[in-house]
Order: sequence, then structure tokens, then C-alpha cells
Amino acid sequence: MSRMKRRHFLQFAGSALTAMGLSQTGFLRQADRYGKVLAQSTPRKLALLIGVNQYEDPRISNLSGCIKDVEMQYQLLVHRFGFNPSDILMLTDDAELTPTRDNILQAFQEHLQQARSGDIVVVHYSGHGSQVIDPNPITVSQCGPDSNPNGLNGTLVPRDATPERVSDSEVIVTDIMGRSLFLLMEQIQTENLTVVLDSCFSGSGTRGNARVRSTNEARLDGRGDGLQLSPSPAELENQARWMRDLEIDDSEFYRRRSLGIAKGVAIGSASCDQLAYEQPYDRGQTAGTFSYLLSYLWQTPIAEPANTVKVNLVRSTRIAARDRGEQIPIFEEEPGSNNLAEPIYFQPPQQPFADGVVTDVTGAQIEIWMGGTSLALLGTVQPGAVYSLINPTTRELVGDIALQSRNGLYAYGERLEGQSIDVQAGMLVREKLKALPNPTLQIGVDPTLAAEQVAAETALQTVLQTTSGEQTVNRINVLPVDQRSNLNYVLARTTEVMQAQLRQAGETALPPIGSVGLYAADLSGIVPNTAGPVNETAIAAVNRLQPRFKSLLVMRVLQELASTESSLQVEGTIYATSGRGPSIPIVGRNAQPPTSSGIQVEPTSATYQTDELIEMEITNSEPDAVYLSSLVIDSQGNIVVLHPARWDDPDEAARIDANESKVVPRAEDGVQFRLSGSGFIEVLTIVSQQPLRSLLRNLQTIASRGGRERGAVLFDEGDPLDLVTDLLGDVDSLSRSTGTISVDTVAEEDTAVDSGAIAVFSTLIEIVE
Repeated sequence: MSRMKRRHFLQFAGSALTAMGLSQTGFLRQADRYGKVLAQSTPRKLALLIGVNQYEDPRISNLSGCIKDVEMQYQLLVHRFGFNPSDILMLTDDAELTPTRDNILQAFQEHLQQARSGDIVVVHYSGHGSQVIDPNPITVSQCGPDSNPNGLNGTLVPRDATPERVSDSEVIVTDIMGRSLFLLMEQIQTENLTVVLDSCFSGSGTRGNARVRSTNEARLDGRGDGLQLSPSPAELENQARWMRDLEIDDSEFYRRRSLGIAKGVAIGSASCDQLAYEQPYDRGQTAGTFSYLLSYLWQTPIAEPANTVKVNLVRSTRIAARDRGEQIPIFEEEPGSNNLAEPIYFQPPQQPFADGVVTDVTGAQIEIWMGGTSLALLGTVQPGAVYSLINPTTRELVGDIALQSRNGLYAYGERLEGQSIDVQAGMLVREKLKALPNPTLQIGVDPTLAAEQVAAETALQTVLQTTSGEQTVNRINVLPVDQRSNLNYVLARTTEVMQAQLRQAGETALPPIGSVGLYAADLSGIVPNTAGPVNETAIAAVNRLQPRFKSLLVMRVLQELASTESSLQVEGTIYATSGRGPSIPIVGRNAQPPTSSGIQVEPTSATYQTDELIEMEITNSEPDAVYLSSLVIDSQGNIVVLHPARWDDPDEAARIDANESKVVPRAEDGVQFRLSGSGFIEVLTIVSQQPLRSLLRNLQTIASRGGRERGAVLFDEGDPLDLVTDLLGDVDSLSRSTGTISVDTVAEEDTAVDSGAIAVFSTLIEIVE
């Protein structure tokens, strides 16, 4: 299978945008509201957002999440980066202007050609990608000398893309080539251009519960080298005309393309050898895996350069890879520029960080778009949660909303009782009180286990079943693998194809063919050490995996807690005692910006050499004492309690007095945090107003069984599910007794998490040899 490599992909990402020689008048008449802003002064912010779900060619599978991607980007640009809605042109299947080839080209030519020097332009495309023969292919050095052996060029696949002629060896398609995108980008009259592409250029169909955003294989009819896709004559004629307008010849065009992208910054949704997926984020609700990841930009309290955003997005994908597969985004800047040091989208956010925005107020009911909420936390946006209202102009907190229901990314609530605030559309919301539901895993049974489906589903539903009084609780929900269910994992029997996909994704510990294991929802990765012996029955596999199910459920709960914002005034630093490597801040979103300009200039690499000894220093700026716990989750899912580690008096060991600092782990407790091997580990730092007594008592019991008064404790030494249940009980009790607001809105069976009572920070560290 031919694979688009990193450099070549980004040539496509920035490959062709200028003088198209098409009629401008008809297009702007259709988009009249976009043409009414021509007289505005610079700097102006223009955006073109393209989302294609429905395709006219029956060989091209329809997608489900591209229009949602466009909505998410629109809300981000308007309510976080201050774009005027009238300057954003959206081409989607349900819009007046659909994403046909002609409309896409005219949108570039007319809407974006309004830009002048110093203006800001954002282009977002979500839809299928493909590849065609390149008449003058470039060498893709960054992805290796053999990255483009077939001389291909990536394409965008518009809604009306159809074959113009089919022969025994060739299909001519009406795609928009990367070469064309390069030229179109060249003609936009500003350097402040960002192009976001959520698609890929090889592969097709579904992988587990995800759908691949490429139609290349489907249109080749499985014939591989026996058939090729070629660009249409009209496409090549356009390119020749645009080169004349730019006054460049073929050799100059080749030279520029070989150097890199045309201008600005190009952001791709997947790296060299990876596929771009769309996956469900809720039942029947789908979005691009990468496009949803961009919700991170709602949460940054300070302006970050594109390079910092890149680092943080990669970290987020490393954490998400546990269940949804690893799809690493790529960023590239114009050659010779320093664009990745500029703020993302070439400007600081214009409005404060938030989890969502009020979109409608009807009587007492308030509608809120929650697309600023991370995927890991969307399930906690449920009845009982409380969000603060923010005036986007003054940045002041003006009141609170209690949620009553949610449907996908839209939530509905009312003002807290006793508040008479005037709620307006456009106000931002920020989490104040979380309502965590009972923790569960969502697992699907792959078609490779079709003969054992019923038995596997029954085993999964009962393997973590617990009984409390007359109530039975199932900790695993079994859902269909249908590209509509929001799954955490897929139980599957390994096939040759799956093994090959794992090898291509960089997996080294490959499961044997015929073994049953627990896979990421898109089948791009397998949970470490979950593959069993060849021809093991599904029931036996589920029973064998019971301890792993518990640890995965525990990690999910910890991830939900770690995504909680807090108003506690605590901060800290992670560092190597040798002085080598970075100093990684542990800080919440409410902390002061590190520079007077509010722009964080350099990203923190969070990378250390193996064998380094790591410490953390935590400072308490609260007027009262706080209590510190520190956990580490390694790449195998093992959870280690580093602090407190003095089991004769863990409450006192966890204490940090007002305006004091504590360094952990402590040598006097017999604990060292020394890195080994390579890969990623996650450090969780938990700070609370009171000791986590139930959790610490359970850990104390585990330590005493081994005759230890001091030292680290592994969750697996006890029952991980019992330990995390104790932790949730502590958090709920603390929030209900000492929190900053009433938690009456949170149901008794849910866990209340008050932002003023507890702070949980997650730090991902990469270890290299």
C-alpha cells in the first residue's frame, strides 16, 4: 500500500492556492453576506471551513463527522479568537454553498483573496483525501528517500468528485491536487496563513470503531499497482494558468515545492505512516479525531506559539492512545520563516479560556455549546454539574449555571437558584463543580469474535460486576462496533491484517495471530500485555483480563480527575536532580502568565534520559495547609504511589503548611523516582484541602501487610478498583463538606468534585535512552 509520508503530506497541506481564472461575480452573489464586509479595515480575520460528509460517487464511502469538525472550528474561531462570523465562509453539505470542486476553488479565489498584508487567514478541510499521479513528483527527504516511490501527490476529494474516464490502467478523477493548493496559497496576500487538514491519503474503510478519511484504495477497486488515479486535464490546466499568473515556470514551481509549504503554517492531522480517523464521541455523534483534539485551544489560559501547541497536542494524543489509538499531528512552517514561534493562528486568543459558550437563551432554559470540553471529560458534562458564566468582554465571573441535560456537544441548564443574572448568548462557561458518574468502561466485541459474540458480551458484562446490598453494578458496558458507539476499547482476535497494521504503526511486541487481546477503538494499537495464547476462547480471555480491566478503569477515573480545573493556589516543578533536562511546571490554568506579554514563547520538552533521578517541588500559596499525594502511571498501566510513603502517619506526611514548599519523593521515606527504559509515563499530582483519608487508610493497610512503615505502594498490591473507589469517596466527601459552593445539584450516586476543594495535575514525561 502506498503511504503519504510527512514531508509529502505537508506539500499537499500547503500546495496550491491562487489565481484560478474563474468568474467571481456569481460566487459572491451566492455568498452575499460574506461580501458585505469588504470595506473593513485591517488586520482582518478570514476563514474558509470545508466539511464533506456526503459524496456523489457511490464508490466513495460517506463520512459522519466532517460537518461537526467545521462547527467546532467555527465556534473556536469566533468565541476564542475573535473572528467575525461574517468573515467565515463555510462549505458543508447542509449549507447554501456545498463543498463541490467549483465552490471550493471559488472560495479560495474570491473569499480568501480579500486578504491583504497583515491579515489573518485560516483554512480548515475535513473530508476524504486521496492520491493521484504527480507529473513532476518531488523527493520527500524528511520522510526518507523511499517515501514516494510511485510519484504521487495528495488530493482533497470534493463532494462531486467523480471519474471522468476509466481505462484498464487509469482512472481520471476531479480531485483538487496538493500542487493546486500550493499555488493557491502562494497567491493569498498575507503571510499569516494557517491551513488545517483533517484527512489522509491512503487507506480506506473502517478500523474497529473508527472510519478512515481516505478513499484512495476504494477508488482503485483493490487493484493496487494494476490501476492508477490521474488528475483531470482541467486540474493541470488550472495549475499552468496559476503559474503564469505568479510568473513562475515548471522548474521554479518544482524548486519551491521541494523546499516546503508555500507560506504560513500547515497542520496535518496525522504523521507520515498514520491514518486520519473520525470516531464517535457520543452515541451517534462523530467528529474527526484530530479536529476534536483542537478543543485544547479553548483551554489555554495564555497565548501559545504554534510549536507549543504542537508539543501539547502530541502529549494529549499520547494519553488518548491508551484507548482511542495514536494519531500524532504534524506542523510545518514556511521555509526560512519562524512561523511556529508565532501564536497559533498568528494571534493571541481574544477571549478568556473556557469549556463552552452560551448559544441560546429561551425563557429559563440556557443552551450551551460544550465543544471546549476535552473528550475525556465530556461524559462528566451531566446533570448536577455547575459552570461559571464569564462575560467575554470584561472577563468577569457573573454567575452560575446548573446543568440539567446534554445531547452531544449541547448542554442545557438554568441559573442557580437565587441568581437573577441576565444570561446572553456569547457568554462563556467554565467548570466549577464536576459531577462524575459511576466509572465504567465502554467495550465492543470485534467481528473477528463473531462466532463467540454472545459469550464474549456476557463475560464482559459480568467480569467486573459488584453487588452492594440489593443493587448490582456492572463496570463494563458492552456496545456495538458500529462506528456510532463511543468505545474505549475493542476486544478482538488478532488477524494477519491487524498484525500488519500494528507493525506499520510501530508496535514491536506484536500479538500472535489467533490471540485475543484488548485493542484501541480504532485497532491502531493494542493495550500492552493483553494478548493471550493462540486460540484462547473469548470467555477465557475476558477472565484473564479482569485485573487489566480494573487498572484501565482506575486510569480512566484518574484521567477524569486530572482534567479538573481548580482554584487552589498551588504550583510546582518537576526536575532531574542532576540538573540535566527540562524543568517542567506543575500549574493550573488560573496561574499568572510567565511573561509580561502573556505569550509562552518556548514549549517544555518534558523529555529526560533514562536513569535520571526525578523530584517534584510543590508550593502551597493557600492561607491554610493542603495535602499532597503523588502517583505515577507507567507505560504498562502500573500505578505507583510515590507520596505520601510514611505509613505510620500518612496524613502528616502529606501535609504542606501555608506558604511552604515540599520536595517529594523523600529520601527519608525510602522512595526514589528513577527513570528506566524508554517510553512515556504520567505523573499525577493531587492536592486537597483535607487528607484523602479513606485512600490513605487502604494504602496503609497494604503497606502493613508487607511489614512496611515506609516506601512506595503499587495499586496492584491491593484491589485497584477498591482504591479508586476510596479516592472518589474522599473527593466527594471533601467537596460536599468543605467545597466553595453547595453541591445539592449533584446526585448522591455521583461524585462531586469542587474546584475549590481539590486540584489534580497530569504531567506526561518521555523517557529516552
